[in-house]
Amino acid sequence: MKSKVAIIIPVYNVEQYLRQCLDSLLSQTLKSLQILCVNDGSTDKSLNILEEYANKDKRIQILNKENGGQGSARNLGIAYVNAECVYFVDSDDWLEIDALEKFYTLLQKSNADIVLSGATIYYQLLEKYDTKFLSTCYNKQDEEICDFKAIQSKIFTRIAPFFKFYRFSFLQTLLENGKLYPENILFEDILPHIKSLLLAKKITFLNQNKYFYRVRENSTMTSQYSRNAGIFDSLVAVKQIEEFLLTHHLMDTLKKEFFIFVCEHTQYHFNRCSKTFKPSFAQKAKEYLATFDNPYFIDEKTQPYKEKILKTLDLNKPTGATQRIKNHLAYKLGQEMLKAKSPLKILKLPFTLIKTIQTHKFESKVLKTLYKSHPQLKPPALEHYADYKEALKVKEHLSYCLGEAMLKNPLTFVFKIAFIYRDYKRKRL
Repeated sequence: MKSKVAIIIPVYNVEQYLRQCLDSLLSQTLKSLQILCVNDGSTDKSLNILEEYANKDKRIQILNKENGGQGSARNLGIAYVNAECVYFVDSDDWLEIDALEKFYTLLQKSNADIVLSGATIYYQLLEKYDTKFLSTCYNKQDEEICDFKAIQSKIFTRIAPFFKFYRFSFLQTLLENGKLYPENILFEDILPHIKSLLLAKKITFLNQNKYFYRVRENSTMTSQYSRNAGIFDSLVAVKQIEEFLLTHHLMDTLKKEFFIFVCEHTQYHFNRCSKTFKPSFAQKAKEYLATFDNPYFIDEKTQPYKEKILKTLDLNKPTGATQRIKNHLAYKLGQEMLKAKSPLKILKLPFTLIKTIQTHKFESKVLKTLYKSHPQLKPPALEHYADYKEALKVKEHLSYCLGEAMLKNPLTFVFKIAFIYRDYKRKRL
């Protein structure tokens, strides 16, 4: 027999908060529930807690899988749904006791595909609540019914899954190969949000905050994002939306809203990015933004957004181009030659140069392997550095000129040293 509502909860190392989440579900005034808890390879006591609760209440079903992220966990949960409606809950959050009854009643009454509602943010460190995430941002009345065109300017806001309560028959139409969420990336919830709002025939609103969203330092998003490699997934997510809009012939309708979203989305994640990854992220972001540099996307409305993000990316250009050129083999070899001023050092110079070449090749091989496995670590092209022009002057140094000449013509290099030195002196006059 079908339940009225299926709740899908990805669970990963949340032993400290899981009981509050489950208690809020078991105490719901709506009793016809299917509670699908997807244990995403937890290594703490989360699974023990799930088993404890499942033994007490048969509505709880545990699905175990290897760790793969929230997208894959939600997709697995969807495959087991046997209910009229679906709601996604994070395992460290909780609901008011009448939340699901309110959502379900409104969805049935309106015959809508989605109910949009609000959420209260709980900042754990500050122990403060913030109710700013009201669904009134859409400027719609309670129980008002519309399609995406009536909320077009707000399509790219309120992206998190808990803002949406789905009719399951509608959600099934969004699946691709049985999956709603992209897997193996962060920001997996952006594309499903856009798809659901754009393809829903009827959307209705509950302008009440029935969901409590916990912000904590060691959440899945925070901990993964702090490593910053995941920041590049933010650009992947945007490109997925672009592809969806083009495939469904919606870009003409939403081109301005989409471009503004791209700019603000990039700005937000660039600001959160660590200095280590800023250069690479800025380069990739500028390359992607350049694809929008045409009148189709840019007009009086969108131009300020473009200028703002490009200014941000340009002002945060990295420095270090000079040092990178000094790390070139040519510069290293030239430096060793200039150091060889005593007879003994001149005698040892061939061996010193051979050792320098071998060390450089080894370091280059290590970096190549590193960049292959972690492409986000690869530094941007030299021209993207703030000190690029200064760095070019290093190539005019005598050490660089000597090393470059040796690499180009190792057999005849000795006979060219005098000419290289003479040319160098002339340029300095």
